[in-house]
Amino acid sequence: MKEQYLAEVAKRLNVPRSKRKEILRDLSEAFASAAEHGESEEQVVRRLGTPQDFVDSLAPFSPSTRKRLAAAFGVTLVAAVTALIPWLVSRMDTVPKNAIGQADAATSIQLESALPIDAPTLFLIASLLLFAGAALLAVKLWRMKGRS
Repeated sequence: MKEQYLAEVAKRLNVPRSKRKEILRDLSEAFASAAEHGESEEQVVRRLGTPQDFVDSLAPFSPSTRKRLAAAFGVTLVAAVTALIPWLVSRMDTVPKNAIGQADAATSIQLESALPIDAPTLFLIASLLLFAGAALLAVKLWRMKGRS
């Protein structure tokens, strides 16, 4: 029963190999310590819960989980800030005060942006960043759903 429990926990752990070995070693020691104190493997399994419950109990403390959440947050934050740039640019007063407006015929007046990059490119960058943030969050949610 112990070996089956350890195998199930190992299969469900989503951590680097060194961390997996450490968790499994600690879990083996918990079984051994319980046996020394007269507790059966079945009692230990009941106390620990299902392998998935045990893995879920480790998730909030997992460095890889924190790193993924931090990465998702960072990407989404950058995307949100980047998405504001075109809006801010559109609010800038870039038209000269003496510009001719409402002309009846075509003119050769051309207005240029003060930015080195055009608005459609900014929208593209913002869209790509938002997509990356959404993809990271979707993967995180998908993995969390798979654990339940």
